[in-house]
Amino acid sequence: MAISTAAVYEDGVLKPLRALPLQKQQLVQIVVIPDVESVSDDIRLARMQQAAERWLAQQPPDAVREPVTLSPEEKLKLDAEFDQLLAEIRQHSEGISEQEIMADVREALEAVRGGNG
Repeated sequence: MAISTAAVYEDGVLKPLRALPLQKQQLVQIVVIPDVESVSDDIRLARMQQAAERWLAQQPPDAVREPVTLSPEEKLKLDAEFDQLLAEIRQHSEGISEQEIMADVREALEAVRGGNG
C-alpha cells in the first residue's frame, strides 16, 4: 500500500499533515521530494500555526487575552462584514497575478523586518 501526503520537516522529524493508516512502530520507507517552488496551502498553514504557537509560548501569561464571547447576532454581523471585505479584496485583486501579489508580500515583509532590526 503506497501513501502520498505532504509533511513538514522540523527538528529532525518529518510530520505528516494528516493522519496515516499505520500501526504504532510500523517500519516504512519514505521518498522525500522537496516542494521548493509550490508549497501547498496545508504546509503554509501548518508552518503559520507552528510559528504562532512558538510565539504564544514565549509571551507572558498576561499578554494573551481570553477569547471574546459574541452573541449569535454579533457573529452574524461580523461574518457579513468579513464576507463583504473579502468580496472587495477579490474584486480589487482581479487581474493581479499571484506572482505580483507574492512579490508585494515579500517586499512588505522585508520592509517590516528591516524596520524591526
